[in-house]
Amino acid sequence: MVEFPENFMAKLNERQENNVFRKLPVSNKLVDFSSNDYLGFAKNEAIFISVSQYLVDKGIMANGATVSRLLIGNSELYNELEDYLANFFRSDSALVFNSGYDANIGFLLALTELRLDLNCYLVVDEAHAIGVFGENSRGPLVEWNVENQSFARIVTFGKALGCRGATILGSKDLTDYLVNFARSFIYTTAMPPHAQATALIAITQLSQSEVEQLGLRANITFFKSKLNELGISDHFVPSNSAVHCCSVKGNDQVKEWALTL
Repeated sequence: MVEFPENFMAKLNERQENNVFRKLPVSNKLVDFSSNDYLGFAKNEAIFISVSQYLVDKGIMANGATVSRLLIGNSELYNELEDYLANFFRSDSALVFNSGYDANIGFLLALTELRLDLNCYLVVDEAHAIGVFGENSRGPLVEWNVENQSFARIVTFGKALGCRGATILGSKDLTDYLVNFARSFIYTTAMPPHAQATALIAITQLSQSEVEQLGLRANITFFKSKLNELGISDHFVPSNSAVHCCSVKGNDQVKEWALTL
């Protein structure tokens, strides 16, 4: 095996010395206070069954998309998903990416010229807002009826929707531009049909029921009340969202608390 470069090993050793060395944790069956599965969709049995039935009904038996969407990786399922997303989020157009990271990096690299212009463009990443805020969980921009004032909205599926992928919402011209210039869209294999179907069923579930969102709001209220009751609310950053951050100073103390918990 080729010897690992000394300068790379030095950087790893430095991370260990500073207590910031990353390791892949082993999953457990403890109560989940760390994931982004706000509505429980990631382990929702009804969604899982609906996705399987949807693929069978459509006669889709493929495990992968085989190639990028610009070749032969596009599908009617992709079109159905993007049409549903555009309608649900009140956008002219929607373009699906393989992940939230791909959507962000693809958008920013494709439109670097925006920062050279004197005009201002509003780009909103609603990753942690969808499924949490707004009517039918469509996020604050739709709730405030200002969705058309943004140049682009980025919505990830890996948070409240509990699945894989992301979409960039905007004008049809923006979609056309990204299809032509977003490298993370152009040079990657399309999502497998199962991932596309899961996103479609999850967003459909989100649009048709507010039961999960109401349950989430109740949990947030309960959690905050317990922080006050225990007298530890000062250790947490004030928040009405599903994300509640406990402020702990220093890497050593953070790791000590993590091991204790």
